[in-house]
Order: sequence, then C-alpha cells, then structure tokens
Amino acid sequence: MTDLNRMSEPESSPNTCGPSAVERVVQVEHVNQGMATVVADPLSACKGCAQNQSCGQATLSGMKKPMRLQVRNTLQAQVGDWVVLAVPGGSLLRDLAIGYGVPLVGFLCGGLLGSIYGDSLAVMFAAVGLGLGIILSRWMVASSAPSQPTMIRKTTAP
Repeated sequence: MTDLNRMSEPESSPNTCGPSAVERVVQVEHVNQGMATVVADPLSACKGCAQNQSCGQATLSGMKKPMRLQVRNTLQAQVGDWVVLAVPGGSLLRDLAIGYGVPLVGFLCGGLLGSIYGDSLAVMFAAVGLGLGIILSRWMVASSAPSQPTMIRKTTAP
C-alpha cells in the first residue's frame, strides 16, 4: 500500500470497520497485556498528495513528533510489526460535524440574535454564541462513545 491515508474498499476480513473506514499504516512500538502502543509518522499522510512538501500542512507536520496511540492488540502483533488501523468513517464524520458544526451554528445564531439589537451587540452575541457552541461541542464529544481505532490486518513496511 503506497497511500497511507486512503479510504478502504470492502473486505471480507472479520476485523474490517466497513467500506467507509479510514485506514492508516502504523508500527507497533510496545505490547503489554492485550494492548499495543503504535506509532505513526506525521508526514505519512502527505506522501500521497500531489503537492507533497509545498503545502502548509506538510510544513506544520514536519514540526510534529510521531503520533503514539494505544489500541487493543486484536492481531497479537509483536514489537516492530506493521499493522493497519481503521476508524469507522461514520464516527469520524460525526466527530467532525460536532467539533466544527456546533460552534459554527452557535456563532451564527448568536450573531443573528444580536443583530436585532444593533451591529455592536451582534458581534458580542456572536462571540458568546461561539463560546457556548464550543462548550456544547466538547460536552457532546465527551458524553458520546469514543471512536477507537481498530487493528484490521498486518502489513509490510510502507
């Protein structure tokens, strides 16, 4: 697999997260009691893009440390193994809608409500609506079930 951040095709594997799962190749760094610590290169997502190093995301990713994540070791992977992690696409979309959509709606509703009382209050109401939207979205994400990545298969080094 050359593109490390791709949408998967439907598979017959029992560990697959479905046809809209987002996959990422990672390396197992540590194994302990049914859990595995995996590490992903922050630039690996940029290798599949045509612009590669000419975008701002690649520049920012170059400053990041490798991402470490603890997942259930459902494949009995050993240290040094390369595995594919998948996150269900629906849960990723839900989290994005909550994280960005709720604050945006709060901002717009606050601005519209404040515009009834004048322009200066519209700005203040919009800021309050944004703040309330951020608080509400954090509460919604905290109270929902987390979308945990799942090991779906072993693979070779990218």
